[in-house]
Amino acid sequence: MPRADIDWSNGVVYLVHFDTPYKGAQHYLGYASNLEARLKRHREGRGSNLIKVIQNAGIDWKVVRTWGPPASPKVEAEIKRMHNNKMLCPLCAPGYNRMKAENLKEKRRLLRLERTGDS
Repeated sequence: MPRADIDWSNGVVYLVHFDTPYKGAQHYLGYASNLEARLKRHREGRGSNLIKVIQNAGIDWKVVRTWGPPASPKVEAEIKRMHNNKMLCPLCAPGYNRMKAENLKEKRRLLRLERTGDS
């Protein structure tokens, strides 16, 4: 049941990128009915435990992407189910796309060699 004290029409799902990975984590995905207030809580150490640990480790972070408004916690859950934050991150995706392109070129080169018999 939706909480009556939250204005769902202004909700935002946001993706945080950590400047340095922490134990394999480099992103945090969250939902806020008021993004500025939520980010303030994160900065004050009253947000998520992961952001608090990141800050205590001296790692900088920034919001790199948002969805909405309007968005709801259901949108956040759908994005989390994708398990694909790196591909959704504009700072990480170019590198991933470049790696995919390089791998594809290498696969094509190997296929050509197989067909021609050259080595």
